[in-house]
Amino acid sequence: MIDLHIHTKYSPDSENEPIEILKNAKKNKLDYISITDHNDVSFYENEYIEYKKHYNGVIIPGCEINSYIGNQTIEVLAYNIDVTKIKPFLNKYFTFEKRKEEYEKSMEILFLKAEKIGLVVNKDIINIKQGIIYWATVFLNEVCSHEENKSKFMDDAWGNINIFYRQYISNPNSEWYIEVIENTPRVDEAIKNIHDADGLVFIAHPFEYPIKNVELFLDELVKAGIDGIECYHISAFDEKNDYLLKYAKNKNLFISGGSDYHGLVSKDKYRMVGDSTMKLEIPTEIIKDWNSKI
Repeated sequence: MIDLHIHTKYSPDSENEPIEILKNAKKNKLDYISITDHNDVSFYENEYIEYKKHYNGVIIPGCEINSYIGNQTIEVLAYNIDVTKIKPFLNKYFTFEKRKEEYEKSMEILFLKAEKIGLVVNKDIINIKQGIIYWATVFLNEVCSHEENKSKFMDDAWGNINIFYRQYISNPNSEWYIEVIENTPRVDEAIKNIHDADGLVFIAHPFEYPIKNVELFLDELVKAGIDGIECYHISAFDEKNDYLLKYAKNKNLFISGGSDYHGLVSKDKYRMVGDSTMKLEIPTEIIKDWNSKI
């Protein structure tokens, strides 16, 4: 089995030590894994050389990169990248200073939205501290720390960062939508830079986005130059998985899959492939068409 979508402490919404992830991957007998931190390749710069001490499988160098198509923010997974080559592109958009600027602007917008509907929030949380903080999580945690906000907030998003971000923050049709394209590359730019770094580009979890016409969405990404689709993901079981596999086959696209592991920070995503409570199984053979490039 494989797990090609895993986050460590180098992602702003995860706190997992890489060594613990590698040990778990070995215990779960995973043949291939990929550490795909958000817009960050620090694992490969700082700790990659040590991985053989803890994991005897193959690590495919990867990264999950924020981008946008139309007015929809998305993520693409970059695999088998040359870390040195991709770093200048990541630094163009995703330095700590740029993330800090996005954090402050986004929090100010969220405060205004909160004030409009009468939510109780402590504005002191805008003071970012050392480290990279995911602003949507910080804001949601603050909202949910005040029980009186529950009657004024969306039931499905209460305490659920995945729904709050996907269905509201990044949904252009939501009153909570925040446009963050100023510090985000267009998908065609992201694809070009990943290809220039000798990598392959996969659209991450297509069914996580608030898209009404998934086929049209995928068609646009194919035109932009993606190489594959993350067909195996916790958001795409049964008929959704079948649909993505069929689409990939018809379009001659590669297939990938992963747990999207974020650890206990994200309550709905805290298991890796192979864990006893993870029902997602991803067979190694799905990457047979492109693992020769690894």
